Amino acid sequence: MVSDGKADAVDNRTAGRRRAMVPLTLAFIYVGTGTTFLAMKLVSHELSPVALTVVRLLVAALILAPITVWRLRTRGAWPTAPQLRGAALTGVLLFAIGQVGIAVGVASMSAGVGAVITSATPLFIAILSTVFLREPLPARQLLGVLLGFGGIAALTMTAPDGEIVLAGVAALLVAAFAWAIGSLYGRSAAMPSDAVVTLNVQLLVGALVASPLMALDGHGAAGLLQLSGTAWAGMAYLVAMAIAAFMAFNWLNLNVSSTIANTFNYVTPVIAMGLGAAFLGETVTAAKLASAAVALVGVVLILK
Repeated sequence: MVSDGKADAVDNRTAGRRRAMVPLTLAFIYVGTGTTFLAMKLVSHELSPVALTVVRLLVAALILAPITVWRLRTRGAWPTAPQLRGAALTGVLLFAIGQVGIAVGVASMSAGVGAVITSATPLFIAILSTVFLREPLPARQLLGVLLGFGGIAALTMTAPDGEIVLAGVAALLVAAFAWAIGSLYGRSAAMPSDAVVTLNVQLLVGALVASPLMALDGHGAAGLLQLSGTAWAGMAYLVAMAIAAFMAFNWLNLNVSSTIANTFNYVTPVIAMGLGAAFLGETVTAAKLASAAVALVGVVLILK
């Protein structure tokens, strides 16, 4: 009985640490994704968005590769075929489709507006969860999702003339939908037991699947060697966030609901909008601020 009591105490401490990590991880992802939109915009001035994404994912995968090999050798937890398949499929959804779509959309519009449109992800998650998983949201969280999406729609509709590009909007909505599917699938699919291995497979598969798209955009990675210092700094930051922020998201997606894990989609626009105004001269109007405030109220309702 004493040993059972000790085990319960350990379990309680572990659960307590996990609960404490959730808000910290959310805060990190909020800031990381918000600043990522600024970095994407800076690099996309000199490199095509598809090449930007492929290079970003591939370099991040190569950086993680020796760590992955070391962890596999020391821990011996080699992934099974179903686990590799699960990681690969989420890599296609989250990275090959999700990140390419975001990069294409941000390249065609302001960073702030691009970030706002990708905030449709939680709405897609709510719809998919209700229709296919039979997991209806509580009334409070449903109201939060609707308010968040309402803020997104208002921000999009009040954007100045010429700031909205339909092809870019389509790319961002496809990216948001793919991210929603990947988030939900990643919660139930078989995955490697090691988080580093999972992310490495996701990044590598995402880069390989997205690579053929470089031929379609007509530019490829030809301008990589001619990047300015600012663009190189932006690319380095994007690679770092591809490892740190995505690792944090994978952990969060397994420890809380996908709806909460994806609330960064509501906070990111506010950060991206502020950074876009400060560093890129993007306009911030009263209508934009009011719409962003509505979206943030949605976040509060989902998290409380």
